Amino acid sequence: MKVFINENKLKSVIFKYFDTLKKQGKEIKITRTTGKLFKVDMDTMLGYLVDYLGFDEAVNLAKEKLKQLPDRIRIIDSQFEGELYFSLYEIGSIAEYGYLPVLVDCYGDVSNVQVWNDDNDEYDIVENMSLYDWYSQEDMTGGWEIKDMLVSDINSQLGSMITPYTGIEINVEGMSIIDG
Repeated sequence: MKVFINENKLKSVIFKYFDTLKKQGKEIKITRTTGKLFKVDMDTMLGYLVDYLGFDEAVNLAKEKLKQLPDRIRIIDSQFEGELYFSLYEIGSIAEYGYLPVLVDCYGDVSNVQVWNDDNDEYDIVENMSLYDWYSQEDMTGGWEIKDMLVSDINSQLGSMITPYTGIEINVEGMSIIDG
């Protein structure tokens, strides 16, 4: 025998689950397991979380969580080797497309990168150099690729730190590569 549950009934069951977590003093966090438990994809679960919290409260919670982050955050799972960090310096207002924009500074050292050598007209592998120096050298040719990859890394990391608790997507709208 199959039981059919409409979306409103499913949403009601999920909200009761959220209520139970809150009553137990636990923070609500959407994970793959949560989605599998209710046979709902992650995007839908995050949408239900925003509905449960209320849009304004979800946005405020995301801003609070961003403000609680340390001043210096190591980039984990970067597409580059080395010790890379970012710092949030501005949290915007919710954007038209439903994400929360942030501005960041990025800094640190990269390892094993290719740097153009004018003397022999080819790339050399540099074992270690500052991100700022590397970006400055590449700014005219591949600098935008470096920035795009770092923005992707930071968006992914902020997404895993904030979005599962709020349902609100975070998006790096601007990034400065600084000497640090």
